[in-house]
Amino acid sequence: MPTYLLGLGSNLEPDNNLPKAARLLQHMFDVLDVSPMVDTTPVGDTFNYPFKNQLVIIRTELDDQALKQQLLALEEHMGREPKTPSRQYRDRPIDIDIDILASGIDERQCLKEELEESYYASVQRAWLTAC
Repeated sequence: MPTYLLGLGSNLEPDNNLPKAARLLQHMFDVLDVSPMVDTTPVGDTFNYPFKNQLVIIRTELDDQALKQQLLALEEHMGREPKTPSRQYRDRPIDIDIDILASGIDERQCLKEELEESYYASVQRAWLTAC
């Protein structure tokens, strides 16, 4: 069964929204591991509040497209506006829709993936250092 590394981000009540998202993911998928939350600098100048980010490793039989649809539905359930081109520039309670960062056959393979986004790379470094 495929394993995915997901990135979570929030800059609206992140101390509440990130744990809530992780709990909801546990009801939807087989969650293998969850990183600590890390304060990160927003990328772009359209955000009003700082972000916290987190990584989650899940296992599911869904393919990438079906998984993305489930994640979009979860975002909307948590209060994020429906997908539009301008929403990427707005503050958000949760962001997980396109953040399938890696997939592989197991947790170890997902954790070794080099992450492009600076905020997720900093979470990954903190997580691997803590292990």
